Amino acid sequence: MKLKSRLDFKSIRFRLWVNFLAVSIGILVIVWFLQSFLLNRYYETMKIDQVNDVSTLITHTYINNADNLTREIASLSMESDLYVMMESQGTLLLFTPEQDTVMPVYKYRSELPKLRRLISESDKNVVSYKFSVSYEQYETLAFCKLIPNSDDTPTFLYIFAPLYPVQSTVTILKEQLLNVTIIALIIAFLFALVLSTRISKPLAAITKDAKKMGEGDYTVTFDDRTPYSEINRLSRTLNKAVVEMGRADNIQKDLIANVSHDLKTPLTLIRSYAEMIRDLSGDNPKKREEHLSVILKETDRMTKLVTDMSELSKMQNRKIELNLSDFDLSEAVAEILSTYRILEENEGYHFIFNAPKKTFVTADEARIKQVISNLLGNAVKYCGNNREITVNILKKGHFYRVEVIDHGKGIPEDFLPHIWDRYYRVSDNYGRSDSGSGLGLSIVKQILTLHNAEFGVISKVNEGSTFYFELEAHR
Repeated sequence: MKLKSRLDFKSIRFRLWVNFLAVSIGILVIVWFLQSFLLNRYYETMKIDQVNDVSTLITHTYINNADNLTREIASLSMESDLYVMMESQGTLLLFTPEQDTVMPVYKYRSELPKLRRLISESDKNVVSYKFSVSYEQYETLAFCKLIPNSDDTPTFLYIFAPLYPVQSTVTILKEQLLNVTIIALIIAFLFALVLSTRISKPLAAITKDAKKMGEGDYTVTFDDRTPYSEINRLSRTLNKAVVEMGRADNIQKDLIANVSHDLKTPLTLIRSYAEMIRDLSGDNPKKREEHLSVILKETDRMTKLVTDMSELSKMQNRKIELNLSDFDLSEAVAEILSTYRILEENEGYHFIFNAPKKTFVTADEARIKQVISNLLGNAVKYCGNNREITVNILKKGHFYRVEVIDHGKGIPEDFLPHIWDRYYRVSDNYGRSDSGSGLGLSIVKQILTLHNAEFGVISKVNEGSTFYFELEAHR
């Protein structure tokens, strides 16, 4: 397995290593090409630029500072390895890189007539060409520039630049470049190996931990302190995924346990009372009626549970289409509240309703009534000994906000994001009632999500909770 891993040609480690080496080799090839094939051309171009620069400096000195002309030309000739001549009114000045030599008179003076002729035939004040001296194995660049004078007598500036062969230099550079290439390749090989290993190592660790996560181990933690921000972001995302998957796994287990409990209890009662009817109360109409009433009640409870689960599943899978219409939200709330009046009469509950006269919205009226009913039912369960429930409809810009307020024990802040989950238990003080399906708030969430409505809960422990949602006002 280790050998296979090392020879994985599609791995990031292998490809980083190969690509880095390829870039390094490519750079070295370019350097070899430039040094071996373009050095002569580059040297010649550089020499031409040097001659042009020197001619510009001499011209400037000749025009603006003639007293220093001789010293300036001598200095430039020595520094640049150039032969310089100036001719004016039949006088020829010679400047050479060497001390006390008149060799240029014999080597280059024969080219002066040609340079003067070319410049006279040209519409420019500068001409140049290359020529060879018979007894020398290299070419020389001949340059002539015409410098006009105020008295209309021309001054000719001649510069001769020997283009010495650079083959010996190239040979030396090749030998040095070979050594540099070997060292560079070794360094590049080692650096690529280290870099690819450092990058692939945290990815291999992520893969290992992800495999554990896929096998159901939600205690793994992905390292988000590597030197690479992309890997750190991936690790943080996976850490969040582990938390969410662990929570989802717990919710799934709770769901199975709670549904099993909710189904088991009524089924046990139905079976027990059916046996009682068969064995004991079959001939007693009064007891038979009581036992049948329990069976019907538990059957209704199971039916509600199954119906709520089916509805929730359809809404989560977006298999329910909304039947949108314009209706008065205040009338819808008042209609739902009317079904709770019996609790005011028999159990001492007190319902307070505050709303504008007309609150028209566009939504699925039946679904919104289901939301209101579920929120009211939730408030009735957890309103505490106060037994006062307030429903407000407020205008907020282009929206109507519905609030259902109770004064119960409230919900701890850490649990608020999770109360919309199926069968989520906050604590024993805020658990679901056995009389419900445990899916009320989940259904509320799905209906309001389908409406793209804002919703939420504000709660403080020992002060109560405010559940709210907002619908856009009809225009």
